[in-house]
Amino acid sequence: MRIRASIVAAALLASSPTALAGDDPWVIGKGDVAVYAGLGGTSWSSFSDGNGSLSGSDSAIANRVVTTLAQGAAEYGVIPRGSLEARAAGGFSQVTDAQSKSCGGTACQTQIGATPIDVRFRYRLLNEVMGAPVSVTVGPVLRVGAHTRAARDQLTSMGDGQNDVGVHASVGRMGFVGPMLVAAYGAVRYSHRVLTDAVDDVDVPRHELAGLGELSVQTGPRLSLGLAVDALHRPDGVDWGDSVASSEARFAALSITTVKAGAKVGVLLRPGLRLHASVVGTAYARNNPNDAWSAGLGLGWYRAAPQDLSP
Repeated sequence: MRIRASIVAAALLASSPTALAGDDPWVIGKGDVAVYAGLGGTSWSSFSDGNGSLSGSDSAIANRVVTTLAQGAAEYGVIPRGSLEARAAGGFSQVTDAQSKSCGGTACQTQIGATPIDVRFRYRLLNEVMGAPVSVTVGPVLRVGAHTRAARDQLTSMGDGQNDVGVHASVGRMGFVGPMLVAAYGAVRYSHRVLTDAVDDVDVPRHELAGLGELSVQTGPRLSLGLAVDALHRPDGVDWGDSVASSEARFAALSITTVKAGAKVGVLLRPGLRLHASVVGTAYARNNPNDAWSAGLGLGWYRAAPQDLSP
């Protein structure tokens, strides 16, 4: 039964819209290893205010911010029902026109470095492979982003300068519809932001919520297709333009809502090795970029722990 669970987990490794494992409820087995390495990019040129706006609304910054990253993730099954995972990315962020009116001061300096690092433990509470109606995974999560603090007020920032601690949970179900393996799941994450010092009398809000829903279809032994919607909400904070535009914490202090939708493809190259591709675009944003598009391409590798077949 454990062997079957490992096989199913490997088949669903392509289920994240960014091709990284960790959000779905299907935890790999003890001793199993899953690794992802790839390239990703994001581009945006329009920033919504506190009223919110759809993609294409008139709130352009007269510039375009382009971020290019090398991305990686690794997950290891440390106990029979739990795994430890880390995600990291690094690269550069720049604007297409450093002389535009949006580039006052140091707002558009090219940034080279790492984005916030995500570390989480995933514990499987329920496993449908073992007879439960759904699979459920929970655990703590730590996000380290203090290293982005020095440039967090720039349009080209690699992060908002925060360290967060929190919890995550996901629930999902999978099954065969004819010859196709279909999987659906939802995930939520709550983050308590630790570095909440006031900057220029602007308080950084403490609470952040994130959610993700996804549907994947493995149409054959080599091809999988999926759709996903994810959201980020920071209930406290201020609106853009509320006397925070000149503050070092002008982005970290914002009350934000953003909803994105994407599509992905996974192709099995050989057993244990998959090619992942994804495209994600912003559907709605408040106090956040409202025309952001992201794309990713990379390889996912999975190795099941050797089985002891001795008598």
